[in-house]
Amino acid sequence: MERKLQVFISSTYIDLQEERQAAVQAILNAGHIPAGMELFKAGNNTQLEVIQRWIDESDVYMLILGGRYGSIDEKTQKSYTQLEYEYALRNKKPVFAVVLSDSMLHKKASTRTDISFFEKTNIEKYNAFKDLVLSKIVRFVDDVKDIEISILSSLYDFSKNPTLVGWVRELIPDPNKKVLHKCYKCGKEELLHLSPNYQNGIEEFELINQWHKIKIDTPQYGSELDTIKLDFEICDKCLVQFVNSLKLKELIFGDDYWYPTENDYNE
Repeated sequence: MERKLQVFISSTYIDLQEERQAAVQAILNAGHIPAGMELFKAGNNTQLEVIQRWIDESDVYMLILGGRYGSIDEKTQKSYTQLEYEYALRNKKPVFAVVLSDSMLHKKASTRTDISFFEKTNIEKYNAFKDLVLSKIVRFVDDVKDIEISILSSLYDFSKNPTLVGWVRELIPDPNKKVLHKCYKCGKEELLHLSPNYQNGIEEFELINQWHKIKIDTPQYGSELDTIKLDFEICDKCLVQFVNSLKLKELIFGDDYWYPTENDYNE
């Protein structure tokens, strides 16, 4: 069944709004679930606690690294972006990063003079953080389209990883759907609901319960019986004949267990 992976998006915010929006849209287009600080509601927990909880609950961590270091956590004197990245690595989350090229940053800076796209205060910390990110596998991007392509490619690879749990939609049976039951032995046919509607009383449950699936698989020990493989449906009456013919009644139910006989169905 197809899984939806939850992807935590980490980046500085003011300078990378367009890139974050492109990432959200690309994740949605790939059929997965984006998660980021702009989607969170305010609560009693600290910002870092909220971030860590969402990273824990996400399947994949994604970093978009531009030219700024970001807001500083007073306790650690590291940016929240770096703390998020280190937390994901420490907890062995699958991580992938896209890094904006210098040409892309200069192009952004030339079109928006009201926003700073390069770090001016914590330059050494930014460079050290960037070196850490570049020590892993990253994708350099020259425009927003490259971000979308990188995300689609990375998520395709992650979706093949069976260890990532993700989200799986629970399929609820259609109560109105009907199934045709047919006994392989006597040929009896009956069209019944897939599952009983108890509002209709116990009768519907009893009708469905009169049909049985029989499956015989290959024993796999090298005898002629290895060719046997049966999978069929049988009605109550024929099941009695089937069990009695194989002398399975005592083996299955024990000597003292009451079990219907063919005479019970002929009365």
